[in-house]
Amino acid sequence: MVVALKNINHAIKNRYNKTEYSNINKTMNQKLHLITATKKDYSEVLKYILLSKEKVVVTNAHALVRHDPNEIFDDEFIKSIPDGEWLLPADAAKEMNRFPYHIKDKSLIVNGKSKMVYDLIKNDTDGLKFPNWEHVIPETFDEKLNEIGVNPKLLDDLHKAIDPSTAGVKLSFSGEMSAVKVTALSSDLCNYKAIIMPLMLD
Repeated sequence: MVVALKNINHAIKNRYNKTEYSNINKTMNQKLHLITATKKDYSEVLKYILLSKEKVVVTNAHALVRHDPNEIFDDEFIKSIPDGEWLLPADAAKEMNRFPYHIKDKSLIVNGKSKMVYDLIKNDTDGLKFPNWEHVIPETFDEKLNEIGVNPKLLDDLHKAIDPSTAGVKLSFSGEMSAVKVTALSSDLCNYKAIIMPLMLD
């Protein structure tokens, strides 16, 4: 019986080592779904993650994270991303934190207790167009500012979406009502961009 079980496990492992299942033994570390919109009054497209071979972007209109794909995925998975920009449902990203996944035929397949299939939606189709996120990232920062508020829960979610393995984050200010740059401390990642919008202070 033990030998039979070993043979079965070996067969399963070999099956998942094929190119189609190149990412089968991995889960995603970054909790990107925490920075997607959930309320009904938000734009529907903010409930998706922008995905391409060049970038991964997520925002809920109050915070934003932009990753290079190689900060999250391996080379085989990046190659499997179709050309162009695609929208991935936030629910799919949540499952990618829990279970192995791969892309096949423009669908993300998550191999949980049961197989979950999420269709990739081409950006700017069916009324879904991801916002112009690049213009909200400030280029300069003012170190003299010392009275700017941020939402602590949203900042914690942003930390987890950048790199939850780091000890904390550093905030860089660009103006009293401008986006605040968020940088993870002691992170191996170097090409991501992240911002959080400030709170109004009395």
